[in-house]
Amino acid sequence: MSKIDRIKNLALSLRERAERVVGRALGDEDMPSKEQVQELREHLQTLGVKVVRTTGRVLGDEDMALAAQIAQVKGHLEVGATKVCAVWRKGALRGGSK
Repeated sequence: MSKIDRIKNLALSLRERAERVVGRALGDEDMPSKEQVQELREHLQTLGVKVVRTTGRVLGDEDMALAAQIAQVKGHLEVGATKVCAVWRKGALRGGSK
């Protein structure tokens, strides 16, 4: 058996094992890979919607558009970074005031 044949057999074996593991995680070990991909895609889309809705709820508007959420979170991060830098300059984060 040539090295190429062994590599092909190994790749096929790993693919089959991965399909079984993903299928087991999705509740059907014998599920074809195309159905696994579709089901995973649906789960990720649902998760994305939940993340956007939850982030909007935290920001005060559950139906806030994603672009507005990103802008608002970015603003909060900039304010936080400014405060951390100010405290750092005062020496409070370096192990005490000097």
